[in-house]
Amino acid sequence: MTLLLVEVPNEVAAEALGRQPGVRVVGVVTPPEPAPAGEPTSALLVPRRWAGSLPDQSAEAWDQHLRTVRDEWERIF
Repeated sequence: MTLLLVEVPNEVAAEALGRQPGVRVVGVVTPPEPAPAGEPTSALLVPRRWAGSLPDQSAEAWDQHLRTVRDEWERIF
């Protein structure tokens, strides 16, 4: 058996997932309560669309590496 953590966007999707044969829901984790309006912690969180993105320096190094590899590939073929 493989244990997976699945984020379900809404209740309809959760019900559909639960009706699938062979799927067993072990537990449900509810999202944490939002911080009160006066607390700055919510402003410090990274937006979801940027989650997993590279810092500028790492991104530039990775981009340069990809360009080098592509250039070598084009020279070979």
